Amino acid sequence: LNEELCSTMNSLHQVFTGAVPFPEARTEGSAIHKIMSGERPQRPLFPSSSSLGLSDGVWDLMKRCWDVHRTVRPTASGAIATLESEWLVVVPRYL
Repeated sequence: LNEELCSTMNSLHQVFTGAVPFPEARTEGSAIHKIMSGERPQRPLFPSSSSLGLSDGVWDLMKRCWDVHRTVRPTASGAIATLESEWLVVVPRYL
């Protein structure tokens, strides 16, 4: 389930930036190398990201989901609770 959260955060990053994480990586292998080396996507700095919902709390959640240490990563219910509180919406409970 932690891998699914990581993938979801990659998708959110793409929504906030309009680009895949590590757009400078020319191949999937080079993106994987960056991740294995401890590199993580950078926080988008353009104003549209905030209007799309990228608050400090959501960015912190994304970073925790990408953490190399599994014990730091949130549970699915914890991630949903954070998104609900940050976005003031109710996320359907399918889990």
